[in-house]
Amino acid sequence: MEENPRPFVQINNLPKIGDFCFTLNPKERHRITAFNQTTATVKEPRISQYEYLDQEKTSHLLNLKTSKEIYDFIASTLSNHSKGRPKDLFIQLISDVTKFCQSRAFDVEKTATVLSQFYQTHLYFTSGLQVSAEKIYIYFKELMMCHSLPFPPAQKKVFSVKEAKDILEFFCKIYLRNLPLVKYLCMPNFALYLNYEIPPRPVLHSTDKKKGKKGTDRSDKKKAKKSAK
Repeated sequence: MEENPRPFVQINNLPKIGDFCFTLNPKERHRITAFNQTTATVKEPRISQYEYLDQEKTSHLLNLKTSKEIYDFIASTLSNHSKGRPKDLFIQLISDVTKFCQSRAFDVEKTATVLSQFYQTHLYFTSGLQVSAEKIYIYFKELMMCHSLPFPPAQKKVFSVKEAKDILEFFCKIYLRNLPLVKYLCMPNFALYLNYEIPPRPVLHSTDKKKGKKGTDRSDKKKAKKSAK
């Protein structure tokens, strides 16, 4: 072992281990990102056809032809949101959903409903770290049921059975499969740093010399006995 072992490596500007634990002081909790709650309002599944875009904007969006026009128009509806990866991902998501609606020849009502379902589901998933893939699927499916069954006032038949199935499969393909990526890009990520350095292995002294001495003494005694005989 070294007489003066090297000091542990100290990384500056990192939170202490106690910062990752629950604190009862509300004034201190805001310093820890994991404790901060989103300001987005998560609504229960219900009829919400124009939750994201109104009828006029949805009609204009459906008439756009190129991907750039669709992307730029969606970005213009989010002018109040700060720039960054979460915003870029959401714009791309709504762009893909719009192209899906255009490929199915959906009218304004159906397109607005699909956009609202993806919009509300994305808000729900990014509302907290505890939202699982199962909860997301159930939430979107319940929204789908609200717009697929003829039971007013809680439900309204906007989509046929086949259309509802196609939308649900599209959701699983484009969003549910990519939840890890969505979570990485849109939500805070954490890492735990331990200021600990593994000490060096102790140096073991060899015992070959002692064994060699003992072996030499025994051979000398045997030779002395033979000479005595």
